[in-house]
Amino acid sequence: MNLKSPLSIAIVGGGFCGSMSLVHLARKAQTKIHITIFYKAGPLVRGTAFSTYSVEHLLNVAAKNMSAFPEQANHFVEWLSNKSDYSGLTKEEIGKLYVPRNVFGSYLEEIWNHTLSEMAQHVSYSIINSEVSSITSKGGMYELTTREGKSFDADKIIIASGNQLPRAPLHDNHPIINSPLYFPNPWDENCVTGLREHEPVLIIGTGLTMVDVVIGLTENNFNGKIICVSPKGFHILPHRVLEPYPDFLEEIKPPYELGKLFRIFRKHIRLVKASNRSGEIVVDALRSRTQEVWQALSLPDRKKFMTHVRHLWGVARHRLPATVFERIQALIKTGKLEILAGRIISIETGEKMAGISIKNKKNSDINTFTVQRIINCTGPESDPVRFKSKLFSQMLQDGLICCDEMQLGILAKPDGSIIDAGGNNNKDIYVIGSLLRGTLWETTAVPELRVQAEHTAVQILADKISEK
Repeated sequence: MNLKSPLSIAIVGGGFCGSMSLVHLARKAQTKIHITIFYKAGPLVRGTAFSTYSVEHLLNVAAKNMSAFPEQANHFVEWLSNKSDYSGLTKEEIGKLYVPRNVFGSYLEEIWNHTLSEMAQHVSYSIINSEVSSITSKGGMYELTTREGKSFDADKIIIASGNQLPRAPLHDNHPIINSPLYFPNPWDENCVTGLREHEPVLIIGTGLTMVDVVIGLTENNFNGKIICVSPKGFHILPHRVLEPYPDFLEEIKPPYELGKLFRIFRKHIRLVKASNRSGEIVVDALRSRTQEVWQALSLPDRKKFMTHVRHLWGVARHRLPATVFERIQALIKTGKLEILAGRIISIETGEKMAGISIKNKKNSDINTFTVQRIINCTGPESDPVRFKSKLFSQMLQDGLICCDEMQLGILAKPDGSIIDAGGNNNKDIYVIGSLLRGTLWETTAVPELRVQAEHTAVQILADKISEK
C-alpha cells in the first residue's frame, strides 16, 4: 500500500453487512480512504432480506433489538416513532412490535443516504453493480475482477456476500434442477405466482423460509394444498412475552464441554417448566454467550451438536411473531398446510406435474404425492465448496481462503480476518455474516451482524494506522 494514496477498501456484497460496513468506514475514517462496494443481486442496502415482495413478511426480532448501531440501542425505535404509521404508540409499545421487513429496509436506506450526503471530504466511494468473479494478489494489493472483465485494485477487502441458494434436493445432477417445476430460490417472488389454483405444491424445509413462502402463496390466492417436508418435521414456535432468566448463565462456566452443558440445559428446562414458564427462556439466556461457548467447544463436540442438537436448538432459537404463528396454525387446522417428518427418496418430473415419494419418519411408510411445483426452503448452502460462485471457487482453488473444519463457512479468526490454505492469518481480507458460521455459529441475525460490521470497519482502519 502506498501510504500517500487513500486506503482502498473493496466491499463484496451490498446487503445489510456490506452497506453497514461502508457506513461505519465512512463515519470513522480519519484519513483518506476510497470504498468500492460491489453488489449483484437484490436492491443495494436492502439486499434480499429487506426487499421482500410481501408486507406480511415480518421481522422475526422485536423492533427494540433491531437498531443498526450497536451503541445506539433505541435507534430503530426512535426512527419508527417519527413515522406516521406508529405515531399513536409509545416507544415502549413500538419496541415490542415485529414490523414488516420492508420498513426495516427503508430505515437502512435512510441511514445509507444520510451517510453518503454527510460524507467527509477525505472519504470517497464507488458503487459497482456487478458480480466479482475473482480476487487475486497483486504486488501487496489485490485485484478484483468483475464478470464483465473490469478490474479494480484494493488494499483491504470485506466479503459480505450474504446467503447462498439452498442445496439441490437428492443430488446436484438430479433432473429436477433443470425442470420449470423446481424453484431453487425461495426468496424470488416468482416461486409463489403463476400457479394453478387447486393443485398441490411441495415445500422442502419447515423453517422460517417455509413460512415466508406459505404467506406468499396465500397472498397470491393459492387455494391448493401445501405439503412441507423436512427430516425432523418440527413445527416453529411463536415468540412469547418472556421474563429474563439469568439463573442459567450463572452455571455456564469454562471449560465448556457439550455433555456438561446439555445436562445443565436440561436441568433448567425442567425448572422453568415446573414453574409454568416456557423453555425458550433458557435458550434466550445463552444468546449473549453463544459465540464464546461455540468457539471454546472441541471439534468433536461441535460435530455432536450438529448431529444431535442443531435441529432442536433451531426450533427454540428461531421463532415466529405470534400473528404469523397463528396464521400458520390456522392453515394446518384446515388441512391446507401439512407438515411431514420424512425424507424424499425420489422425484419424477413430468411436463406439468412432479411425482414425489417420501419415507415417513414415524412409520417408515412411503407417501407419494403429485405436485405442480417444488420450492426449496432447506436453508442457505453453507459449504463453500458447494457454492455456485466463481469467486469462491477461484479463491479456494488459489488457496487464498479455505473452508472451516465443519465446512459451515470460511476459516477465519473471530474478528473475521481469513486464514488461508497455508494456515496464515491474512488481515487484508475479512469475511462477515453467514460466512463466519463455523467460527461463531450465531452470525446470521442483525444483533450479531451490526457488531461485526462495526468491528470490521474499526479493525481495517486500525490496521492502516499500525502499518504506517
